[in-house]
Amino acid sequence: MSVPPSQSTRRTVRITIVLLFIAWLVDYADRLVINLALPSIGAEFDVGRGSRA
Repeated sequence: MSVPPSQSTRRTVRITIVLLFIAWLVDYADRLVINLALPSIGAEFDVGRGSRA
């Protein structure tokens, strides 16, 4: 028979999941912004599409 997790353990798990989700969301938004800004940055510095990779 297993012992149910304590209230503090549940809270720690919830906080960990929320922090991981926020980190994933920031990473996703960062990639989106970079991909949206890349064409104008490339045009400003006269960098061709093949040179960006």
